[in-house]
Amino acid sequence: MSGHAPQAVKTAETGYIQRRLIKSMEGLTLQYDGSVRNSNGDLIQLRYGEDGMDGALVESQTLETVAVSNKKLEQLYVPTPAVCFPG
Repeated sequence: MSGHAPQAVKTAETGYIQRRLIKSMEGLTLQYDGSVRNSNGDLIQLRYGEDGMDGALVESQTLETVAVSNKKLEQLYVPTPAVCFPG
């Protein structure tokens, strides 16, 4: 049971940090000129994302495993007993 306590503390700390981060950013808005401003209109960031590039359009990802058979996936990713228990 003692192994679970440090993990619970880490989870609690992470949740607390996430809540504070979200709370601090809830007044931020993206303006039509591409800048990020707070609720007072103060400039926070000149260009959203610092470079103005849309992360969804910067690169594309492919999922090649969809076209691969189950047998091929097993050959590639399922460890054999020799790998798991060498010697």
